[in-house]
Amino acid sequence: MRERVPLSDPPALDEELRVAAHLDDRLEPLWNVIDRHEPHVLVGSAGSFDSLARMVADQEGKVLASDATTFAFDALAFDALKERLFRMDRARRLAVPGLPEHRVDSIAYGMIAIERVLTAGNIRELAWSGYALKEGAAMRLLKDQRPA
Repeated sequence: MRERVPLSDPPALDEELRVAAHLDDRLEPLWNVIDRHEPHVLVGSAGSFDSLARMVADQEGKVLASDATTFAFDALAFDALKERLFRMDRARRLAVPGLPEHRVDSIAYGMIAIERVLTAGNIRELAWSGYALKEGAAMRLLKDQRPA
């Protein structure tokens, strides 16, 4: 994504809109699932969502313990964090508590993707899971396929 739709530092609004349009084109099947199932909570784990949970916790004056397995927050907290991050250049993002250095250059893409999902489903609640969601789903599928 960073090669296809590069962002300035800090990102410009027109660049953010191009990333959103790029995602919308590729996520049409997800939008259909969201329309059909009308989810109320976006649950994420790993990657940008790990960083997001830690940054929101810090923003709310909370500490996300190293053994934490869940953390819930609302879309207003997400919106405030996104607005703050998108006004920062790389040097300022490096100083944001909860944002690891290896995510400083890619967090904008993750935030745009999360925002697109929230908007598509009119979702106002988010939850971080310390558990690996895709591995859990794979285990469930394998368990369901085993003979009884």
